[in-house]
Amino acid sequence: GTAVVAATLALFNQGTAENASLLYGDPASGMGEPVPDWRCGGEARFRVAPGSTILQFREQCFFGSIVVLSGEEAGLDGARCLAERACSLVQQAVPVKREAWGSLRALFR
Repeated sequence: GTAVVAATLALFNQGTAENASLLYGDPASGMGEPVPDWRCGGEARFRVAPGSTILQFREQCFFGSIVVLSGEEAGLDGARCLAERACSLVQQAVPVKREAWGSLRALFR
């Protein structure tokens, strides 16, 4: 069967790609190992903690954070899948237009 994994995704519009990069680079925002073979345009890192896996990424003007309630390396696969889907929707929504947000909101249904 397919395992159901609880996850949360937070996506923050920083206005510009430079701002998103600065936030991503700020140690106060988070730390982690680079995600191997990252297929999106920006950067991504992950950290496996007790009970959760945290994946953070930047794409265009967005900074994203995903928390998967799994403290195993397997949690990275689910986080990565969600992050890559979010990145593809971000790419479609930039330049940011209000009507483009519908596709991003569809992620949360």
